[in-house]
Amino acid sequence: MDSDKRDHYRVEDTAVVAYEVVSEDYADDPQNAPFPVSPVFRQLEALNTLEFEARDLAQARTGGDDQLRAWMANMDARLDLIGRCLLLADATDADEPGTVVVGNGGVAFTANELLATGTYIGMKLIFTKAGLGITTFAEARHARLSARGTGFVTGARFHNLKATSRYLLERHIVRLQAAERRERLRATPGAEP
Repeated sequence: MDSDKRDHYRVEDTAVVAYEVVSEDYADDPQNAPFPVSPVFRQLEALNTLEFEARDLAQARTGGDDQLRAWMANMDARLDLIGRCLLLADATDADEPGTVVVGNGGVAFTANELLATGTYIGMKLIFTKAGLGITTFAEARHARLSARGTGFVTGARFHNLKATSRYLLERHIVRLQAAERRERLRATPGAEP
C-alpha cells in the first residue's frame, strides 16, 4: 500500500495502551486472549460484537425510511454511551492515556521498554474520548527513543485482528477524520463543507 493511502487511514488520538510480550506461537493461536481484561471489559467486547453483527441488517432495514434511520441512529448513540459507561467503570488510576497514531493496520505508541523488531505483544487499547476498547495481538515493527527520553515510540502492526475490532477501528478513524474536517472548515472562513 502506498504511503498516501496509508496516511488516509491513520489518525492521532488519545488512548490507554497496555501490553505484554507474548510468543509468536501464542499470538498465532486464535483461541488465546490477547490481553487479560476484566469481566466488564469482556461485556463491552460482547456489546461491540452484537453491534458489528447487526450493521448489515440495520442498513438493509432502514432503506428509505427516515424515521427508522433516525431511530437506528439513536440506538447506535445509546450503545456508544453504554460502552463509555462500561469503560469508565473499568478504569483504574493506573490507566494513563497517551498520544497514539492509529490506522486500520497498526498503532504507534510510547512503550516503557524497547521492543525489538519482530516482538509479539498482546494489547489492550482504550480510546478514551470515543469510549472504544479493543484487545488484539500486534508485532513490533520499529522503535526509537522518544523526544523526551522517557520511553520508546513503537510502531506495531496488528496481528490476527478480529473483524469486529477492525470494523470498530475503521469506524472510529472515519469519525475522527470527519470531526477534524469539520473543525478545519469552521476555522476557515468561507470554506465549503
